[in-house]
Amino acid sequence: MDLLLDRTSSTPLRQQIVAAIRARIESGEWSPGTRLLSSRDLADRLGVNRTTVVQSYDELTASGLLESGVGRGTFVRASGERRDERDRPTASGERPIATAPPRFPSASGPLAWADRLARGRPLPRLPAADDATPRVALARAVGHPTLYPVERIKTALDRVFAARGRELLAYPSPAGYAPLREELARRLARQGVDVARNELVIVNGSQQGLDLIARLLLSEGGTVLTAQPSFSGALDLFRWHRAQLQGVPAGPAGFDLAALDRTLAATQPRFAYVIPDRANPTGLSLPAGAREALLERLQAARVPVVEDDWLAELRRDDEPPPLKARDRDDQVLYLGTFSKVLAPGLRLGWLLVPKPLFEPLLALKKISDLATNFPAQAVLHELLQSGFIDSHARDLRVQFERRRDAVDAAIDRHFPAAVRPLRPHSGMVCWIELPAGSDVARLVEEARREGIDIAPGAPFDAIGRAPPAFRLSYSAASEAELEPAIARLGALLHRQLLGGSHAAPPLV
Repeated sequence: MDLLLDRTSSTPLRQQIVAAIRARIESGEWSPGTRLLSSRDLADRLGVNRTTVVQSYDELTASGLLESGVGRGTFVRASGERRDERDRPTASGERPIATAPPRFPSASGPLAWADRLARGRPLPRLPAADDATPRVALARAVGHPTLYPVERIKTALDRVFAARGRELLAYPSPAGYAPLREELARRLARQGVDVARNELVIVNGSQQGLDLIARLLLSEGGTVLTAQPSFSGALDLFRWHRAQLQGVPAGPAGFDLAALDRTLAATQPRFAYVIPDRANPTGLSLPAGAREALLERLQAARVPVVEDDWLAELRRDDEPPPLKARDRDDQVLYLGTFSKVLAPGLRLGWLLVPKPLFEPLLALKKISDLATNFPAQAVLHELLQSGFIDSHARDLRVQFERRRDAVDAAIDRHFPAAVRPLRPHSGMVCWIELPAGSDVARLVEEARREGIDIAPGAPFDAIGRAPPAFRLSYSAASEAELEPAIARLGALLHRQLLGGSHAAPPLV
């Protein structure tokens, strides 16, 4: 009964509940005889008045989709034809216990796969197929290919295969390569994280870590609290697991605590998903005081926290430690990845969970993929143990900060004054806010025609709006491309927001 309600919609909640249940029944996802939650339990699950659910059930019963009885509960009703056959007594007065075998219509041609898809699970819209036109990549939060340490990874691969090649071609533990887990535990302990009360699992990138958490904690839906805006990949995944997303505004000073308090008073989230450092899509990091205030409220409300530290390796010594370092109640699940600092194709991440979650999480992971790529784990262990990751991360931090400064300066020179970039920011991305009513979809399309890819704000919005904003990545393009691309983008913004013509140099 993980129904999705849009509380911003003008459609009454009762009608939304009726439509959602009807869709599940008519699609065949809920077969005849499926038992529904009681009206009280469903009202608690959805956070609505019980009367709203009772009226919804009554309407569906009147339309012949549900049936109920005192002490029996509420069930999906059989179709009229099947019910007639089932209930019609025989000549002797007995009811039949079997019906005639069904007739199957003859058909030929390709199977209609669209009719076989599981219903009711929202999937993100995939981007349009790319054409051969070269573009400046300001949309993707990845490093430029020239930043991938190809030769050093190749050397590490040669070394680990020379030392234990045959072993690396066998199945590893679902939890991950033991020496790698031990090395990661030592690194986390240096940041003040209490590893002893937790367990590490190596995952295929942080996206798999998020999926495992969602499978474990959102099996029947529920509310997830996030920043507003937040990482689109996480929002899409939570929606697929039928979560109700509650976004809380977050800016340079941290979360809007008044809005957070109202949300916590009105709902009981299954967990809160937060990115305290170099947040995606804003690039903002929470100040130390804002971290304390956030964690204090979530701990008091007994809300689990999923901390996504996607750029953990870029943290400087003078920056606040992760939320997990302040976790005294084993309430934080801590997630990280090496895909961003090494190469996205390696798909290597880690997940630190409280010990009571370790066994069920490991069972889910074994069902999902058996284990994470063994040779890649051994390569990562070699790169960590040799100290290469630390030196490479320092170099990357310098590269990204130089690119950020160049982009900020170019924005000041070329963007209209009405455009507001969020600062300070670091990492790989920044968030650009436009005046209310701006046509972001048109801007994205015009930029694409000009040879520039940017990411619209809509996929990052927790409650499904299309905010007047876009995300701009400065990590995926070459340094030489940034200034001309920002100038061209500025010309588009001038024309769209101010009208008239505004010339800009061609892209190089």
